[in-house]
Amino acid sequence: MIFMGLSLMESSLHALRSWAPFHNATITMGKYPILGILTGAGLTGIIQSSSVTTSIVVALATKGAIDLSSAVPIILGANIGTCVTALIASIGTNISAKRTALAHLFFNVIGVVLILPFLNLFEKVVIYYFFRCSKTSS
Repeated sequence: MIFMGLSLMESSLHALRSWAPFHNATITMGKYPILGILTGAGLTGIIQSSSVTTSIVVALATKGAIDLSSAVPIILGANIGTCVTALIASIGTNISAKRTALAHLFFNVIGVVLILPFLNLFEKVVIYYFFRCSKTSS
């Protein structure tokens, strides 16, 4: 069922590849990763599932609608956006629960901030590894 859902999602996202506003937005997210991070966090915060956000990004990448430089920041933002669930759950609870939710948020934000300077290097390593593996498998 999961793979059928992903297949259905991939086929429906195919039209986004040729839609100019979406294409311009992905180029902007590639140039300014902070916008991709905010987009991923916002989308994940709304749907409250980083797995769905990641699946959407993978489906978009499979159809060629988004490239690696735009996809990685969105995935990092999804990591931050997943904290929304814990923050919502901590509303109306004791101080320990609120501290735990904030610690979860800060841990994820600090992790993204630490990896942010290495995004270009990470993308180059992934591209190099992908092309090296695709040449050896053919």
